Amino acid sequence: MPLIVYGLSAWLGLAPLYIIAAVICAAVPKAKTVYILAAEYHCEEMMVASTVSMTTLVSVVSLAGWLYGLSGLATRIVVR
Repeated sequence: MPLIVYGLSAWLGLAPLYIIAAVICAAVPKAKTVYILAAEYHCEEMMVASTVSMTTLVSVVSLAGWLYGLSGLATRIVVR
């Protein structure tokens, strides 16, 4: 997802600050509320818990990689 967001942001010609913000938002873990809904309706609780846990663990590595990769883009941010 962050790769798609980066591609679309660059294609649209967004400023570097907005590209970084969009990519980081796309790279953070999501869907914690899905487990609450699964528990409420007693539906696939273990699968949802496992999925949320695994995506959270993967996002740690992914987010670190994206932060490192976007660090060069951050040098082009102009402060006015």
